[in-house]
Amino acid sequence: MAVFLRTMLFIGTRSRPQACLCKGKHSFGVHRPMVNKISPEEEKKKILTKKGFLQPKINKVKGSKFNTRKDKIVGTQENTLVFHSEKLSSEDPRFGSQINIAKSRKTRYKTGKIFLEGKRLIMDALESGAECSVMYVTSEVEPFSLPAHLVGKFPIYKVQYKHLKLWSDVVTPSGIAAIFKMPSTGESLVTQTKTIPLTIILDNIRDSGNMGTLIRSAAAVGCSKVLASVGCVDIWEPKVLRSACGSHFRVPIINNISWGSMSNYLGKEPQVLLASTLSSETPQLHPVYSFEDIDQLIKQSESDESIDDDSVANESDSDKTQENKIDLSVEEEMYHKVPLSHNVYHRVSYTGKEIVLVVGNEAHGLSADAKKFAFKHYGQYVSIPLANGVDSLNNVVAASIFMFEIQKQMNSSRQV
Repeated sequence: MAVFLRTMLFIGTRSRPQACLCKGKHSFGVHRPMVNKISPEEEKKKILTKKGFLQPKINKVKGSKFNTRKDKIVGTQENTLVFHSEKLSSEDPRFGSQINIAKSRKTRYKTGKIFLEGKRLIMDALESGAECSVMYVTSEVEPFSLPAHLVGKFPIYKVQYKHLKLWSDVVTPSGIAAIFKMPSTGESLVTQTKTIPLTIILDNIRDSGNMGTLIRSAAAVGCSKVLASVGCVDIWEPKVLRSACGSHFRVPIINNISWGSMSNYLGKEPQVLLASTLSSETPQLHPVYSFEDIDQLIKQSESDESIDDDSVANESDSDKTQENKIDLSVEEEMYHKVPLSHNVYHRVSYTGKEIVLVVGNEAHGLSADAKKFAFKHYGQYVSIPLANGVDSLNNVVAASIFMFEIQKQMNSSRQV
């Protein structure tokens, strides 16, 4: 009997029906154990739960267009993220063509759309109040949540990682990207509370990383506005946006300004400072004219203007064009050598009602137009003393040091 029972128990562990001892001292019975049948859909939910996704009962969100059973809600009542049920292919016009419009400089300004990628940058933009048009996520992105008031305000599509990578500018995309509405010119989406009367003029900044970092420093120090001259890299380029880490929405920025109209964005008597990246002991790139040389140049230009009108009228158009080019090159060379005072940054008294800091190009420094602007406004150079044979600093590093020194002096004067 014992051998029989052992045999039946062994068989019961391998197949159903399972043999076991039932109630009763000598009774033997066979019964089928309770089996929970799991449907493929429930099995899928179980796998998603293990990965950290919550699958609560879907409640209708007021004003949302995602109230279908196919939608997935991730998060809590206060912070909820709704994924659109539809997966987009690489050829879908709601995906590739929209990103192309936002990334192209020509169509970017026509449509007023900008392209952001990365969870941190997108969340910073949303927290700043930027208006999102559409968001793209992949299965590789980690779960995150949105404030409840943003649910249903814009569509969120699922795309394949390899398709999103084709449009990304980074080597390893984070798996999330979005298209936002470009803020208006000179608009700060975040209300500025601790500002100082400091304006930053960016003179022919060509590097996208440097441009974004300068905007970030300007926002951090509390600048009143940032002005970018003609010739600068586009401030709404994706790489500039990534480098600025959301600072575009925290400081007023005006782009593509000619030097002839730069004064229109400033007060009557600004204190103009030229940010020198060279050491205070290093001689300037261009030899400086003396005031006697400038007087001689002015007299020479006045005498050239008194040329006989008949001889000017007989000149051909090509001769006039060539002469204008020569005159511009002479004027540019003159302002490169114009004498301006030079001082170490911490010895300057930043007491003006409005301070203007001009930051030059990474490789070529300040342009002749910037020096002409400073000469007309009685500006000066500010520099940083360097040690150990280092003769210059990166323009972003130098400008950031100047900005925070100005902030320090202004805050201390306010406290007094």
